[in-house]
Amino acid sequence: PYVDWIDNSEDIEVLVPGETADLSGTIALTMNSVYPDGHNFTVDVLISADEGEWESRINLTAHAPGLITGTPVVDDGENGRLDPGETVEVIIPMMNTGFATAEGVEVSIATDDPYIIINNGNLSFGDIQGGGVAYDAMNLTVGENAPQGHESAFFLTITAQPDLEVTDSLQMLIGRYPVFVADLDPELLSGPFIKTALEQLEVAHAYDYIIPNNLGYYQNIFVVLGRNFGQHILTQAEGQKLADFLNNGGNIYMEGGLTWYDDPETPVHPMFNLEAEYVSWTAIDSVIGNEGTFLDSLSFEYDGDVNYYNNHLQPKAGTGAYAVLHSSEEAHNFAVAFADENYKTVGSILDFGGILDGPVPSTKYHLLGKILEFFEVDVIITGLEDLPDKEIAGEVSFYPNPVKDDFQLHFSLEKNQPVTVSIYDVQGNKVANLLDHANMKAGIHDLKGSLSGLPPAVYI
Repeated sequence: PYVDWIDNSEDIEVLVPGETADLSGTIALTMNSVYPDGHNFTVDVLISADEGEWESRINLTAHAPGLITGTPVVDDGENGRLDPGETVEVIIPMMNTGFATAEGVEVSIATDDPYIIINNGNLSFGDIQGGGVAYDAMNLTVGENAPQGHESAFFLTITAQPDLEVTDSLQMLIGRYPVFVADLDPELLSGPFIKTALEQLEVAHAYDYIIPNNLGYYQNIFVVLGRNFGQHILTQAEGQKLADFLNNGGNIYMEGGLTWYDDPETPVHPMFNLEAEYVSWTAIDSVIGNEGTFLDSLSFEYDGDVNYYNNHLQPKAGTGAYAVLHSSEEAHNFAVAFADENYKTVGSILDFGGILDGPVPSTKYHLLGKILEFFEVDVIITGLEDLPDKEIAGEVSFYPNPVKDDFQLHFSLEKNQPVTVSIYDVQGNKVANLLDHANMKAGIHDLKGSLSGLPPAVYI
């Protein structure tokens, strides 16, 4: 399908025995511009003479250029990444993976990203030999308001003489991801719940089942090790990576049922400034935020894979660490926070996934939001606590929260009165009315509703 004949026949006239005819330059064909490098095709040959006909075949291989874009390099003279507000050169490698030379290679780069202005996106790479690579640079400016962890898409149109044209695309990260989730728990008891809450909070993040070598792409790391009997034991190499991350100004949340007591200590463990104390096996009755801390006013029931604990956490004396979650009956601490001028940590013996959502603000969504606020991540936590007190009549609870589809609103009225229930987006625009000045009697009421039909977003 790639071959077009220009001249496929030649008249030799007379060929005497033992003679060889040279047909160079007499047979001509063209290959269209989309044929792949290394394409094999067969030419059927028919030789006719007065004495008869002979058939043969010739197998040929066609070579072509193969142009693909390499990994771009940010040449900013600093950290090698795109940061909000800076104008930089981005070096683009163009590789020819084919055998034939690509002549006169040019690239036009465009983007529809609102945070990116391309100052120079027309690049010229010249001729690129087969198997070779050439470089040119585009110049771009990142908007001051570009969010950390935002991925920008670029679209490339690549041309070469005489009529080769291919398209390619690349993604580039602005700044660093606010959160990386290292889900090392073989049972995956918490990681998916953390990921869901991050998505609901609209916090850019990355998620993997390992601790990568390069942690410079992230501001905060959530390390999930698992509970008793099935946990991941943090290795010395993993602990050293995390310790280096803290020393470079990062923040870490790390949970594990045995990592603080039974498992071997790694370089990162002492940096949490907590100590685990043995207790006899005790049921986890409830999980309560410590008064005066960033988790104050939160209170949860718990139903994890293992609903017992045999060690609890104490802040190390003289370090400034403090407990943030505890048990009501035993006054045992489940989580300890630490902060200094270099880094912040939260260490926990609970599975985040075992936390049960209760009335707002006691939900996993709010718990994670509060931890992110402690880590100084820009996050908007929405819920009924955001409404002015004068708009709430009596007790109000909302389940589930956050919600994707159907929900139930439970509220009580101290007297007969008209009731309006509306749904707003985070910009304060009313998007739906569930009740509009409906006359309702004093007492307890349950109202069912649904967000189906509304675009995916955060509503209050």
